[in-house]
Amino acid sequence: MKKIGLINEFNFTKEQINKLPIHKKVRGLIFKNKNTLICVEETSHNIKNLLGLPGGTVENMESNIRAFKREVLEETGYEVKDIKPIGIIEVIRKTYISHTICYIAKTKGRKQKIKLTKDEIEVNTKPIEINLKEAINRIKKEYNKSPNDNSLRSLMILNVI
Repeated sequence: MKKIGLINEFNFTKEQINKLPIHKKVRGLIFKNKNTLICVEETSHNIKNLLGLPGGTVENMESNIRAFKREVLEETGYEVKDIKPIGIIEVIRKTYISHTICYIAKTKGRKQKIKLTKDEIEVNTKPIEINLKEAINRIKKEYNKSPNDNSLRSLMILNVI
């Protein structure tokens, strides 16, 4: 799969990276129509309503596609169709590597009720419909205000389209 980006804030060497366990994650661009993205807002990195792309952790024995569909449905209330992989982003953490498989998809059907985790409720996660250009500008602005890997990952994914 094509590598979209690497975030290695600790400047670990390849040898150090190869010793770390891998945590699988999924994230993606969800289009409601040609110019409207379904994103999520949450309070994170000292920014209230930080804009990001839906996604999360791949659970044990779960396929990446199944995890992507589940995470999008839980966080946004939308089922997705026309799912296409666009690449992978590696984030080197202190004690593990986060492999984020990135997808692009379209909404399918009507919006359903969201099902947030306790952690998502604590950071006030909520879905939002936003114009693509506005989303890009907002994420850039939020990243410049407070550099964080959530915004950086979103920008990496948005740069692919």
